[in-house]
Amino acid sequence: MPKFLTQPDARTCQSTCIAMALDQTADDIYDVRSALEAMGEPGDPAVMGEYLSARLGDRYNFEIAASINDMIGWLKKGEFLITHGWFTDSGHVIGLKGVEPDQKTLGIRFKVYDPWSEFNFTDWAYDNDSIGFQGAYSAKGIYAAAIVGDSKHDSEMVYSQTGLDINRAGAWIHRIRKN
Repeated sequence: MPKFLTQPDARTCQSTCIAMALDQTADDIYDVRSALEAMGEPGDPAVMGEYLSARLGDRYNFEIAASINDMIGWLKKGEFLITHGWFTDSGHVIGLKGVEPDQKTLGIRFKVYDPWSEFNFTDWAYDNDSIGFQGAYSAKGIYAAAIVGDSKHDSEMVYSQTGLDINRAGAWIHRIRKN
């Protein structure tokens, strides 16, 4: 499993998640960022995909419309996933490293590497008192932020008003398989 890294500034979530996926160190995050910038917009999934594909070959796939059910299956196979979500106004990138039972909802939660901080889904905001977060996010939170919502505000509304459809597709997922 990739080692956890925290992002050094507010612009490097995608570079940090890529560095995690490639088993790099915090010293490599700005090198990844520079390479992404040379290729285009660092947060563009296609740019991230081009970078990852060049380094991982057939151990990498990009899925343009994944569901919660798809993500669960890949994680159970031991894959590390990077997803894009509307956690912030401009979007944010996090890593998914596994699933675990959610005792509150009798469903599942995603084990995450969030390089920024812990996200509070009830307030739809980050806890700015912490640096980085290794823990679990609800499937409904990932569903609202990465699959259904098309903005931060929309994702917040989905989370507060909508149920969870584990088969609805829509998440951008970078899949990284073990060696």
